[in-house]
Amino acid sequence: MKKMIFPCLLSALIALTACDADTVYKKNDDSFPQFRWEKGREVVFTPEIEDAAVPYDVFINFRHVHGFQFGALTLSVTRVSPSGAEESREFEVAIIDNDGDYLSECALDICDLRTPFETGTTFAEAGKYTYRIAHLMAVDPLPNVMEVGLTVRKAAE
Repeated sequence: MKKMIFPCLLSALIALTACDADTVYKKNDDSFPQFRWEKGREVVFTPEIEDAAVPYDVFINFRHVHGFQFGALTLSVTRVSPSGAEESREFEVAIIDNDGDYLSECALDICDLRTPFETGTTFAEAGKYTYRIAHLMAVDPLPNVMEVGLTVRKAAE
């Protein structure tokens, strides 16, 4: 029986840490002193898109402290192509549903939320893109922010 424990634990560890083959980029920025996001501070991500013909899903990742007091987070998201074409838009991340419950997955005081930003999008060209994300909330600094991130995945077929 003891001989079976190690292989089982090793298999479980591999399954938990295995890479998602469809994820082409995933990065979180956790550099928020005292969990505060200063207004005007942009978080920057640079995914490399190798195949512009494939559709992708882009997600905004948000980790916050349980007790985040806003129902939604308003962001400015700017995407810059490898050739310098720039596109900006406001984007709202819903934090709390209509019943007052977090949409985030919370464990103790840490809550994680992944929100679709672009679904089934194709990129105009292959290469390194830049995403700049800043908050547009009235509060400065924005409290209880632990991480902001970006995930780019090949869209499901």
